[in-house]
Amino acid sequence: MVRFGLIGTGRMAARMRASLALVPDARVVAVASRSPARAAAFARTHRIPAHGTLDDCLRNPEVDAVYIASGNASHADEAVAAIRAGKAVLCEKPAALSPAEAARVIEAARHAQVLFMEAVCTPFLPAFARTVALARGGTLGRPLLLQADFGYPAPPDAYPGLYDAAGGGVLADRLVYPLVLALAVFGPVARVVPSVVADAAGLDVEASVVLDHAGGGRSVLCVSLRALTGNAASLACERGRVTLTAPLTSPDGVVVTRLGPSASGGGGRLAPLKERLRRSPLVRRLAAAMNARTEPHPYGPDPYRPELLHFCALLRAGRRESDVVDFATTLAVQQVIASVRAGGGAICPPQPLTASLPQTGAAA
Repeated sequence: MVRFGLIGTGRMAARMRASLALVPDARVVAVASRSPARAAAFARTHRIPAHGTLDDCLRNPEVDAVYIASGNASHADEAVAAIRAGKAVLCEKPAALSPAEAARVIEAARHAQVLFMEAVCTPFLPAFARTVALARGGTLGRPLLLQADFGYPAPPDAYPGLYDAAGGGVLADRLVYPLVLALAVFGPVARVVPSVVADAAGLDVEASVVLDHAGGGRSVLCVSLRALTGNAASLACERGRVTLTAPLTSPDGVVVTRLGPSASGGGGRLAPLKERLRRSPLVRRLAAAMNARTEPHPYGPDPYRPELLHFCALLRAGRRESDVVDFATTLAVQQVIASVRAGGGAICPPQPLTASLPQTGAAA
């Protein structure tokens, strides 16, 4: 049994409480908040045995691991406190708000030899894994261009945390998802070209980011707190395309499109016939259907469950770092976001930054 303490009483804490109920041999035994009254109310609603402050949760011997779902600005400090208390940590994204904060959390986890993982659910979903496998497998040729977006209207009165001056904004909350996909497909980023839109208070609410990757390939990522985007991803390769179906945060399928013979040009004496065939709507639909194949990749009853199963398996195995959302990914995400905030430019040296961290603990 993996016994969790929830840090926070907001939307994501309640969401993860429901997801943990679907994980065998895992249960929530405590909840913590800066407000004892909120912790008590949450505990009553969700039938959690213990409640109190962060210190109360970290001193509780019944707690094996914590899930941090508080405001973004406190994630790093609470993660370090939990790590020093010997608790495994699953921290809701973003795990930090700067490369320095991310490095501090990882250094603490390595020094204490305690499991730490940033909670980004998408890399654990089968459709995400299939997209990355197709990118790396070579059957569609070299991957060239990734286009991904994540956006839907989130008004301040309904989502106040997204507009918190200390840790809100579209970069901290939404860029993480397409960025993790870009890093999985192409690897480290060498150059960032951003365009950011801010509201009247100066908070970033919309952004488009072009990434040139160190190993080749380009990513074009768009995120918004104001607009409903397609919420999907498309990876163009030399001999075809992989489309990760919407929504980007919980896809359950991919569409694989392969270039037909006509894509290579030519045609010779058959060119006039091909041109006549192209004029037929039916023929065009048939050709598109023959070249594209939809592959279902269901994730089960809940998109957060695979992530939780992975984290619990790591903890039971005595691992200190995930091999899916590893420390290098957490650091790389923060380095790219920091570059976007600074106006972009070259990232030198390219990620990962792990070489600059003290190797004081045993990494998995």
